[in-house]
Amino acid sequence: MRPLIFHLADNSMVEGLKAFFQKDTWHYALGCRRFDIDAVGDTDFLKIPGGDDQVVWKSAGENLETFCETHERAIVILDEWFDPWPGAAQIKSDITADLVNYGWQSERIEIIVIQPMLESWVWMESDHVAKAFGWPSYVELREQLVSEGLWAAGAPKPHALKEACNRAARLGKTRSGRIIFRNVFRAVSSRSLNRCEEPGFMAMRSALQTWFPVEGVPS
Repeated sequence: MRPLIFHLADNSMVEGLKAFFQKDTWHYALGCRRFDIDAVGDTDFLKIPGGDDQVVWKSAGENLETFCETHERAIVILDEWFDPWPGAAQIKSDITADLVNYGWQSERIEIIVIQPMLESWVWMESDHVAKAFGWPSYVELREQLVSEGLWAAGAPKPHALKEACNRAARLGKTRSGRIIFRNVFRAVSSRSLNRCEEPGFMAMRSALQTWFPVEGVPS
């Protein structure tokens, strides 16, 4: 069986995670041991065409039913913010129950609800992030977005996450959308990941460290 399948809600997630797992050092950044993952094809990444967060919320069990026999574990990733706004705890509970109903044991799955949305994972304090938007430094980019009212002075991230991404891309004369996530996730450093306190990311890293512990380090 394959070690792990990711079920993702949108194409930006797919682009970003594939780019991250193409890095030679991805396992060091996550603090787990290296495991086999197809970071180019679709063997270990499932995105339902035309699907979104609500589709994953309602149909993850059905979508992943056949993978129960081909993959040892599954991680489902989706945003918290989508209509009808059920909230992170309810989303996780519903998807867990759905997967168990379709044959997955609870210890083989992890439901990652990004609070509030994927753009939370973009805004890690690093010049690599700024360069993905076409800016020379993270400090300069932050100051510009503060001046435009998209980022409160002193806050760790913009309060208007998606709008800040789109504006930063326009100002830096780069394409927004999937390419931003690909560039950021490909370049992100271990130090930046260690500073990420978004609950969904922390849960994903914890699950991977438990499932794939570094040799000699207790899980």
